[in-house]
Amino acid sequence: VTKELITENTNINNLRLPGFNKKKGLSAILPIYLNGLKATTAIIREASAEGIRKIIELTNPDSLKVYMLLITGPLILSLSKRNIAWEVKTSILETLNLLLVRCAVHLKQFVPQLQPTYIKAIQDPSKQVREAAAQGLGKLLLLGAKTQFLVKDILKILDDSKSPSFKQALAALRELLEVGASDPKNAPNPEALASIKSALLNMLANDEEEFRILAAEC
Repeated sequence: VTKELITENTNINNLRLPGFNKKKGLSAILPIYLNGLKATTAIIREASAEGIRKIIELTNPDSLKVYMLLITGPLILSLSKRNIAWEVKTSILETLNLLLVRCAVHLKQFVPQLQPTYIKAIQDPSKQVREAAAQGLGKLLLLGAKTQFLVKDILKILDDSKSPSFKQALAALRELLEVGASDPKNAPNPEALASIKSALLNMLANDEEEFRILAAEC
């Protein structure tokens, strides 16, 4: 079903399915994918998360509003389970990332669950999972997340330059600063900025050139 939602050459940025945007337009199809998240096989879970992402892409944010609890809760819950394949985690995080971009105003109630979820994911053994988490972590500021807590969590990871999450944590920090720069009300407070500045200056002396470049880009 997922593959039939859009064609290969469709410009998804401009496409909306009228049926999805009617009252209760998602009531028939959305439960299929939500139930798929509970499947015992990774391939069905991954396809279900991808299907939900396609539905989000094809539906106006205003029409999605009434489904936020129904969609977001199961996605977060699925990430909290043990022994989940990295492909499933990545697909779920990419779906959450899309929600953060398109429906941030409707997700503020989920900040207490989303922040630890992303912090845990950015320390995942899988590089793909860490990168997906890094892309969404900074966007939590759009939901009104407490900047100082996000900064503290990220800098804690950056304390260990040998950590496999080091590069993704730097990317998340840059995303956080970009979100703050685009909207001053979401910018880190002076105390948090001082901590970031100190950490970045230390990273400029790192032995790894790649890390020095990433720190400079922040």
